Amino acid sequence: MDYETRAKAGDSAAQHYLRWASALSRTGYAEYWAGVHFLNGIKGFMAPDKTRASGWLKESCAQGFDSACDELDSPVLAGGG
Repeated sequence: MDYETRAKAGDSAAQHYLRWASALSRTGYAEYWAGVHFLNGIKGFMAPDKTRASGWLKESCAQGFDSACDELDSPVLAGGG
């Protein structure tokens, strides 16, 4: 299996577990941390990805997690940084 196929399978599994975790708390907390990790990246594990970060943070903000809404307004995601 090539890298892209494995990455897509990993994304799908991650989305499943994050949505499951979010359903337990119903706060947007899981989505927020997924967004933060995509925004900053994790050395040796994943590169920063603003598009994915924005998607997860938007989901979190829509669920009322204020920190996610603030992060979406930050210069890094708003286009200034």
